[in-house]
Amino acid sequence: MKVKKQNSNPQEIQPETKWWVFNLQTILNKLYSSESGLSENEVEKRRLKFGLNILPRKKQEGLLDILWNQIKSSMVIVLVIAVLISFILGDTINGFVILLAVLINIVVGFSQEFKTSRALEALQKIVVNYTKVLRDGEEKLIETMNLVPGDIVILSAGDKVPADIRLFKVNDLKINEAVLTGESKARNKTNRVLGEKTILAERINMAFMGTIVIQGNARGVVVETGKQTAIGKIAQLVAGIKSVKTPLQKKLDRFAIFLTKVILVVAFMILITGLFLGHSFREMFVTSVAVAVAAIPEGLAVTVTVVLAVGMQRILKKKSLVKRLLSAEILGSTNVICADKTGTITQGKMQVVKIITEDSDMDLTEQAAEEQLFSLRIGMLCNNAYVAEKKDKLSIDHLVGNLTEKALLLAGLNVGIDKQILEKEYLRLDEVPFNSQHKFMMTLHKFDKEHNIVYLKGAPEKVLLFSNYVYSHRIKKHLELNSYRREKFVKLYDEMSKQGLRVLALGYKKVPVKIKSISDNNITDRQAMSDLYTNFVLVGLVGIKDPIRDNVAETISITKSAGIKTVMITGDNKFTAKVIAKEIGLKVEEKNILQGEELAKMSDEEFKEKVNNIKLYARTTPEDKLKIVSAWQDKNMVVAMTGDGINDAPALKQADIGVALGTSTDVAKESSDLILLNNNFKTIVEAVRQGRIIFANIKKIILYFLSDSMAEVTIILVGLLLKWPLPILASQIIWVNLIDDTFPALALTQDPSSYDVMKDKPIKKDENILNLESKVLVGVISLTTALFVLFTFWLFWQGREMNLDLARTMSFAVLGVSSLFYVFSVRNLKKPIWKTKFFNNKFLIASVILGLFLQALAIYSPFLQNIFHTIPLNFWQWFYIVIVGVLVILVIEFIKWVFNKFRP
Repeated sequence: MKVKKQNSNPQEIQPETKWWVFNLQTILNKLYSSESGLSENEVEKRRLKFGLNILPRKKQEGLLDILWNQIKSSMVIVLVIAVLISFILGDTINGFVILLAVLINIVVGFSQEFKTSRALEALQKIVVNYTKVLRDGEEKLIETMNLVPGDIVILSAGDKVPADIRLFKVNDLKINEAVLTGESKARNKTNRVLGEKTILAERINMAFMGTIVIQGNARGVVVETGKQTAIGKIAQLVAGIKSVKTPLQKKLDRFAIFLTKVILVVAFMILITGLFLGHSFREMFVTSVAVAVAAIPEGLAVTVTVVLAVGMQRILKKKSLVKRLLSAEILGSTNVICADKTGTITQGKMQVVKIITEDSDMDLTEQAAEEQLFSLRIGMLCNNAYVAEKKDKLSIDHLVGNLTEKALLLAGLNVGIDKQILEKEYLRLDEVPFNSQHKFMMTLHKFDKEHNIVYLKGAPEKVLLFSNYVYSHRIKKHLELNSYRREKFVKLYDEMSKQGLRVLALGYKKVPVKIKSISDNNITDRQAMSDLYTNFVLVGLVGIKDPIRDNVAETISITKSAGIKTVMITGDNKFTAKVIAKEIGLKVEEKNILQGEELAKMSDEEFKEKVNNIKLYARTTPEDKLKIVSAWQDKNMVVAMTGDGINDAPALKQADIGVALGTSTDVAKESSDLILLNNNFKTIVEAVRQGRIIFANIKKIILYFLSDSMAEVTIILVGLLLKWPLPILASQIIWVNLIDDTFPALALTQDPSSYDVMKDKPIKKDENILNLESKVLVGVISLTTALFVLFTFWLFWQGREMNLDLARTMSFAVLGVSSLFYVFSVRNLKKPIWKTKFFNNKFLIASVILGLFLQALAIYSPFLQNIFHTIPLNFWQWFYIVIVGVLVILVIEFIKWVFNKFRP
């Protein structure tokens, strides 16, 4: 065909162009294109003008955005205020020490979120889609992002529509537009001109980007690409949705506000009390600030950030990507997992597992029997799937087509059948595409000088209806398909269906060589075609299955013991869905199943009443997911939901944890909090496990920091009331908080779970970071430590030594060493210290040793002695300090024993 001369400056394509109202020639003229496609030179020019054919994505956070996320943290703001006060009072050492804590926190949080954002960008580049186009009159396979307006695209069953396309050649085309319209029923397509006011869902002469070709084939011209497509405009809206704060953000904000109020109240009380007792304003103001500094756990913000960062890395190792630090913790609160069957519970990769013929009933292996090879040759010839990428070891991911046809093609390739050679030997002349109404596909091929051959693939009931014979491989002859044999195959079909298999039947029939066409539109010899749908030879039944992922049943059991309800959502029919539910351990009865059409008829209130009892949703649409998520949330549940389409984006955004698959659309990934890189249901549960560990570690760290801070406040407050000199200096307090305490706390971020957290109930949405047990422990630890420090100070100040510097040095050492000792007690509140695995956190042991070394350094280094006003200690003084540290541990262990004795 002669290529039409193309203008390199096509008119600007406006978003409102109504392509459905124009005929083909008008459209080609507007786009300066032709039915034979564009030239490569013209494509390059247009790509510069229109850009790549990709959907708009939510603007990636820049470096400044990520940095601001760290700075605006409530804990950081409290620390910054402490820095300012320190500098105003001329206490530059304390000011710089606290500032160091702020900078460490910001750097750790910034680096982690920066790495995650880059990982997300890399993930979006992994999945590459291809489409078939005409360029310079020749068929080519190109990446969809390289399409431009005016390109001619060839669509076949199983293809994802790569852009908005105006169809002009249509052969029994049916497209599923659920990702765009929410309607699960596929639309029949045509090439006729439509009215100007036709709504999007009724534009049957258009194929829209992101939709799926269910059957038939077609050609069309690309009219819109990227953000100008119908789905691109939705993507822009979703990308603009703002995120709300996570529960952890809210809890940390509440904790920071509470701590700030306590600090201000205590500092104010000290100021007023001191003034009442006759102290000067300046002296009491400085003392109040010292108390405030004591109460602020400088290392807390750093360690919470590190806990989240470590959790994110652990989750990533389990093949999940958490997009933001603070999203990691909410996983531990998950009550309900709404799991989409395809791709998460199952592998989403249909495969042939069984072939039954007249003479055999065998599972398919790589060493296929002759009758299996015969069946697979038919399955490969009566098939529109093809290989997109040639690899040494092919998988279904390298094929293009619908799931069923890809399964048949891959099965044939795996047993050594070369489709290209096969198609050259049996050249295809015509086809009747698969149609959901007639439930079969036929292809006509050259056979020999006298005959052509028709291959048939379809629903068993249809193929049996058309067949009068069955082929026996044992005797190499056709046998009559009598009532006995027919009934045998019907029973086999029923049994395979009950096993959860999708069943196809295969057959063939020789026809005279003069038969050149079998499609209704091309029949020329009615008489010759009168018996086309009779006298077929049944070859066999093929069982195809979407395999269930390994360990799903075990994972379901884990979620149940963890107090998490698992709900399966599928587009499959109820019968198939029940088989799969049974295999994975979901015990369902009729009362536990709800079909999409039943759900659509229910009001929100009616459904909310019933949602607790539903374990399985069948024949659902993407719209149903939003309704399911909302119903659970109305019951104050934390919901994780999986989805992969653009139409799932609102429901993913609505869910507390939106879970996208690694192969999801970009918009679904943008709307989600967690991305399953391996599409595996087990990965969600592993992420939940890590979320619980994250929350447990944050609680331990806050308990640890707060115990020390409250002890310091108590020491200064009591010392003031007793009219003593400060038992411990502000610089010493900051050293303990930031140096002694921070390293063990950072080591706690690496703490593995000391017990099976998946046996606990989900963390409540409104649960405070510190529960009653933690509050009591904070009170006991801080009071015990404070009493020992005050006694020590009094002993060495007023006792035999009568040395203020020695008393303060001893107080400083007791406070620092005690906190380094009791970290081993607070790391596990459910077991006594002697029953914990002491060496399973080597970081903790190393950090305590480092802490002791740094504590000694502050006492023996001449440079640090000048800063902290310390003096060297002897052996017996250190022996006393160790004894005090052990006594503090014993008190903590007693309180733990009391709580564990009465714990449910």
